[in-house]
Amino acid sequence: MKKAIISALCAIGLFTFSNTAKAQLLSDIEGMPPYKLGVTAGFNASSFSCSNADYKAGFNLGVDLMLDASDIIDNTYARVNLLLQRKGAILSQTMLDNGNKYKFDVKCRPIYLEIPVAYGYAYRLNNDIALLGETGPYVALGLGGKVRGGGIKTDFFDYGHGDPHRFDFGWGFGVGAMFFSKFQIKLGYQFGLLNMNDAILQNRNFMINYTYFFE
Repeated sequence: MKKAIISALCAIGLFTFSNTAKAQLLSDIEGMPPYKLGVTAGFNASSFSCSNADYKAGFNLGVDLMLDASDIIDNTYARVNLLLQRKGAILSQTMLDNGNKYKFDVKCRPIYLEIPVAYGYAYRLNNDIALLGETGPYVALGLGGKVRGGGIKTDFFDYGHGDPHRFDFGWGFGVGAMFFSKFQIKLGYQFGLLNMNDAILQNRNFMINYTYFFE
């Protein structure tokens, strides 16, 4: 009889623990429900999708909002960012002067105000660490930036070839980890889907971000 009671209590305890752990996956690790707000900053390595473009270092900073989405699918979340992004590229150019070819680099540094939106899944390793994976679109508006090199010095959005468009739209992917409900490290990649003009085509951007979430 004792063994049956002990077995039943163990089964009830295991069931309760497993369901509590499942329910608290996001609330324990992500600080949710209902949401988690933080500040984020990171390093960019960005380029354009054209043959003469190379990657250039930049940065991003802004706010990070994570929302519990477990009512849709267990252990999922939605993320919305508001970011100031410095993207760009180094363009290799060739100029003819008296029949001679000269090669030089032009550094493009556009600045965007960007809103990425993503849907993701959180997998808890233990009570303090969760792994994250997410994907979703972004929209961006060009605020300014410079082009310099080869005697050129102008605003990026006034840089010839039909002038780059200020509006951008694309898709992003990200993986990362959350620590102690407060800290997050994330790696992401963005594919611009709209041509800026006929010469420099779409944005490409690799990001490494650190986020601190408020209590």
